[in-house]
Amino acid sequence: SVSCSPADSLKLSSLATPSAASYHTDATDSILAPEPQKLYNDTTITYDIPDMSSEGAGAAVKYVQGKISHAEIRIYGGMGQSKTDYTFTEEGIEVTDTVYQYTKSITEVRSLTEDAYIESANKYTLAYDGRKIKPQADTIPDELFAIFRQNVPFTPYAE
Repeated sequence: SVSCSPADSLKLSSLATPSAASYHTDATDSILAPEPQKLYNDTTITYDIPDMSSEGAGAAVKYVQGKISHAEIRIYGGMGQSKTDYTFTEEGIEVTDTVYQYTKSITEVRSLTEDAYIESANKYTLAYDGRKIKPQADTIPDELFAIFRQNVPFTPYAE
């Protein structure tokens, strides 16, 4: 089960290692900012999300004033890819989910604009525990958000 309230967002749990940036981890695998100072300014960190797709998955996460503010998750597949945007607010997480279908073989795809079409697009809002709260409430946590939460910290440094 996912447990991540706004107050929880300052705590770190099991985290993925950033795939870009010069960060290190301590003995508990909490991500620490580059020495000698913590990241207090805005920054974006890219994370790999393991075991989600054989073609790859990752998240570009923007932190503002030490807290997560936006994330773009891409999951790649042989026939297409999905792009999920999370915008973190006081009321919840605004989600835009778009699935693209390739019109060519994956090895020939150069851009989504020219080589893919939008198969589906959805907008909804999640609570910080991963349940959908808008447009229609749901008691089942969002599976992608659960995986995201297990792999991405809500702050870029340990307190």
